[in-house]
Amino acid sequence: MPDLGLKNLAHVHIIVPDLDEAAEFYREVMGFLEMQSHHGLVNRGLATYYGFQEIWDRLNISLRFLVFPEVLTIKLVQIKTIGYGGSASLPTLSSQVPYLYGNVGPGPISVVAKDLDATYRILSNYASDYSAKFKLTLLSEPVFLSPLLPSQTGATEHSQLRGQDRILSDLAEKFPQRAKFQLIDPFGVRWEFNNDID
Repeated sequence: MPDLGLKNLAHVHIIVPDLDEAAEFYREVMGFLEMQSHHGLVNRGLATYYGFQEIWDRLNISLRFLVFPEVLTIKLVQIKTIGYGGSASLPTLSSQVPYLYGNVGPGPISVVAKDLDATYRILSNYASDYSAKFKLTLLSEPVFLSPLLPSQTGATEHSQLRGQDRILSDLAEKFPQRAKFQLIDPFGVRWEFNNDID
């Protein structure tokens, strides 16, 4: 059995049409605490691992993190095409991904790997082995995220980080240090593998 060197669960992505509405639900009904937000990102790295590498400069991506302490972190994701009103106007993902991205719902299960390149090599070798029992679809090689502008990180009025500029600044500084890749397993589950920078 290969050792992928997984360290811990990072977060679970949830694709939503409206960040404010979704955050309100997870705060008010589920009891999650709201943390940082990143908004208005036109980011090649993000677009690549969401499957839109060909049109990355036409996407506006916004993220919001919520945490249920010591249990789970969720990452709400809203993607819009620039110049259009909502995510329903998005095109079909690249042919590797078997559904329309206009749909909302669970996104990748995000895990941290001790050595991202080693994890990628193991999974890439398996995916390219035609005799392998299970078929994997790798969506990209490990890719680093582009830096954030200062205006793209913040905390809403409901955030536990409101007024904690040093923490928000640290999160923004670490953003471009994050590398990741995704795959789809044989059962349609998407997995995101992150480098270990914490």
